Amino acid sequence: MAFPPFIHNKIEPYKASVNLTRYFEKNERLRETDRYAVVWYSEMSRNFKDNSQLLIKVVFFNMDVPNAYFQPELNVPFSAISKMPIGSIWKNGVCNSKFAMDEFEFTLGDGAEYDRSEDEADDLNEQIRSVYPAYRIMENKHSIIKVSDVGESNDTILIHPVLFFIAHFGYSMEIKRVLLTLDWGMENKTHYDHGDDFINKCLLNYRNNDHQHIDNLVYLPKRFVLRDSVLLHFLKVSDYARNNLRTLNQSIRTQTRNNPYRIYLEVKPWHEDYVQVLFEGARLDDDTILCTRIKGISEPDFIEGDEINVVANPSFQNPVEGVEKEKDGFFHPVRKREKTEDIELNPDHPANNIETATIRESLKILGQKIAIKVHQQIMEGAQAGSKQALYSPEPSSYATGHVSNSRGDVGYAGFCFEDVEAENSRDSRLQKLWEHAKALSGYRQNEKAEWFTYRLGFNSSDDFKLMSLRYINKSSASYPKELIVIRLVVDGKLYYVLDSDEKTGTDTGMSGVVIIVDDEKSFLEADNNEGLLSIIISISSFPSGSLSKGFIRAFNGRLATFMHKTADKDDNNWISVAINKISKATCN
Repeated sequence: MAFPPFIHNKIEPYKASVNLTRYFEKNERLRETDRYAVVWYSEMSRNFKDNSQLLIKVVFFNMDVPNAYFQPELNVPFSAISKMPIGSIWKNGVCNSKFAMDEFEFTLGDGAEYDRSEDEADDLNEQIRSVYPAYRIMENKHSIIKVSDVGESNDTILIHPVLFFIAHFGYSMEIKRVLLTLDWGMENKTHYDHGDDFINKCLLNYRNNDHQHIDNLVYLPKRFVLRDSVLLHFLKVSDYARNNLRTLNQSIRTQTRNNPYRIYLEVKPWHEDYVQVLFEGARLDDDTILCTRIKGISEPDFIEGDEINVVANPSFQNPVEGVEKEKDGFFHPVRKREKTEDIELNPDHPANNIETATIRESLKILGQKIAIKVHQQIMEGAQAGSKQALYSPEPSSYATGHVSNSRGDVGYAGFCFEDVEAENSRDSRLQKLWEHAKALSGYRQNEKAEWFTYRLGFNSSDDFKLMSLRYINKSSASYPKELIVIRLVVDGKLYYVLDSDEKTGTDTGMSGVVIIVDDEKSFLEADNNEGLLSIIISISSFPSGSLSKGFIRAFNGRLATFMHKTADKDDNNWISVAINKISKATCN
């Protein structure tokens, strides 16, 4: 059964690159077999397990129960909400489709209403509820944006403030998180004082002594993306922008302290210029359109030819050629064009995704795009002579990512792989894996098993080496700590195997990975999105080293995993199990 306002809308493919399976499993009111359409966003609340971000309650409609009047709700991290537009359809925490919506474009100007009295808000909620049966609307305290007399048909457009906030207040989810969760701070400070507040983080150029001759310079904090500097620039030079942002921040922080379970948004444009908006929407009646997803938005007016000056953190630092390295390892910059993957979120643990695991939703810039000039940050101390700072280029599209380096379609990462000794015990898991690899090879000429590291290349000796990941996973609790990479030819076909030993003190760990390779030269190139280096990076980015189902599906059957089952049978070969999976998938 379709949600009544969407009953005439077709269902179209839509891939939401976030996996909420664990959230669905913990909610007894969400059945594993049923499809649920997002119909509303209710109150926000404090996340007591992770004070760095808020939760928001998403309201669903059960599409598989006739006359379903009950609408279940789910608390999810605010950082995931950009992946859950109204009309998206979810089953067991995964979204592969949504209701197709018409596309509209209009200008948000003087006729827009952003706030109203309590009685006026109740009246508006009643009007919406009469044509849009999302039952939590009557309890809604979010201040719905209402724009009247739009276009030739004089339509009324309704925009949930959460959707407008996500699209309008900066480009990264990080700047939104900071605005919603940090106290404002003291505006009369002139120097950074290590305080954890919005002013310290976003306004004070405490590292820019070498660039103070540049007027209105913006310092880009870590985890912010380049175009966040537009909002930061106006925060610095515009009283209107600063007052607007301060009012929003203090409203949210006051609500969080007074009632951390019921927090609501009231927003309006942070600048004084008209705002062009491109959005998808559902027509509720002849006169009313509900915005379901904002696809594009304009930036404030700017003097043509002028530019915003920003000092950005380097994406990473590379050893300068000819300078002796501290470690004898392989260090390589990677331009990683990310695919849409299922980034799994866990309600019991805060998000722990490194740069390659980025939740993103692209956003189009309408009208004039403000020019940004990036100034390199001056490196200090011993690093200045031995390291070269490398910066990400500005991408052609922009994204509302929520972790570091979510800069649109290009991310950078720097890696140093040290060679480390494997455990000598004949009973170790990796020793068994090496024996399995040798057992599968050697039946034909040139078919053999070889281990590989970036420094030593290929080698078939039994004294195999591992590649340390400690420069990627720097936390002491991170896993895996190292990887073995094996090159294997079986029946004339080339495979690569990646695996790690158990977690320290346990008998658990990552699943082994096998991939069939058609073009080995391409597979070993650093810039190959489906190459060896990309797979290693992805293993490092997922909790417990296990690849997500979405990542595995992207290889269309050419990649499979295996468990480390023990049995008395001699033919219990772990690698063979994965190769059989690949053979079945690629033959179908």
